[in-house]
Amino acid sequence: NYPRVLRTSILKRLFNITDLVPRAPYGRIKFFVRPLNGRLYFVYNISHKPYKIKVIVPPDVNLTYTIQDGIIIFNGTNVPDTDIPIEIVDVLKVLFVARDYLGNIIQIRKLVINGTEYTTTEPELDVGYYIVKSVLPEGYDQGYLIVNNKRVGKYELVVNSSQVIIHARVASFIKGLKVTSTASFLSFLKKLLKLNAGEVSYYFVEGYLRDLYGYPILCQRVYINITNLDTGQTFIVETETDVSGHFKTEPLPLSPYSSYNITAYYLGSDDFIPCEETIEVKGEEALAPTPAPTGMPWHYYLAVILSVVAVILVGLYVYKGMKKAIIEHKKYWVRL
Repeated sequence: NYPRVLRTSILKRLFNITDLVPRAPYGRIKFFVRPLNGRLYFVYNISHKPYKIKVIVPPDVNLTYTIQDGIIIFNGTNVPDTDIPIEIVDVLKVLFVARDYLGNIIQIRKLVINGTEYTTTEPELDVGYYIVKSVLPEGYDQGYLIVNNKRVGKYELVVNSSQVIIHARVASFIKGLKVTSTASFLSFLKKLLKLNAGEVSYYFVEGYLRDLYGYPILCQRVYINITNLDTGQTFIVETETDVSGHFKTEPLPLSPYSSYNITAYYLGSDDFIPCEETIEVKGEEALAPTPAPTGMPWHYYLAVILSVVAVILVGLYVYKGMKKAIIEHKKYWVRL
């Protein structure tokens, strides 16, 4: 029931038929033959039509073969009556194509297979095991290999198909990394009235994760490493990008009077290359609450004035109410 039929004519024995590449069935088989009185003649029928067939016989054995129309005819004379190993190997013309996560075709600058560099992206390869490494343009690198719509590994490949897709990872970038504060109008009033002595300010680290094309990279973990340059204390927080690629930490108790080194890390994925971005913030200059106390627009002053007026009006309303209540109380006692 083997897919290829060995039909013997002059042969003492044929044995140990072995599939050398089980993950590519019948693509590379090995068997042994034993001549009969120094004579060897048999026919090997091929049940499929590979691109090419390669036959491997010991170089010191007087054994010839011809390949025609899917038949290999072996013929030998004065052949030693010993076990002779023979291999039948399919040779495929394999097309290597690099694509990114969007399906874009990426140019393959260099293809290295089992240590041999190829000048073509469609080499002829024996069915077997290979290590494939490709050199892609700047901004891309090799992610993993796909054969017959199945992921087969990052480098290891069993050649059993006429096309291999190299999944190209795309460069990623962290953009707009910055520190923002929890400052609100109330905290601004506190500062204006000098009521926030000893108050702890909370800050956020935020930014955007983008790919080489400028598209947002969503639902990805970003790690933030924060080092206080004055004390040497370091801690790491993590956050996640939203649908716009934006990430923002939970409130961080940073001192507005210390300097910090802040690095955002993205560890990459099957589709994207890792990246990082570092900024340094220097004390109050960088961590000043927003809105800034200097150069404030007119509407901040207007808000202060309106707040003061509102407080005065409420006070007058309360005062009139208390005065009326006192007068009514006195009238009650006079009537008695």
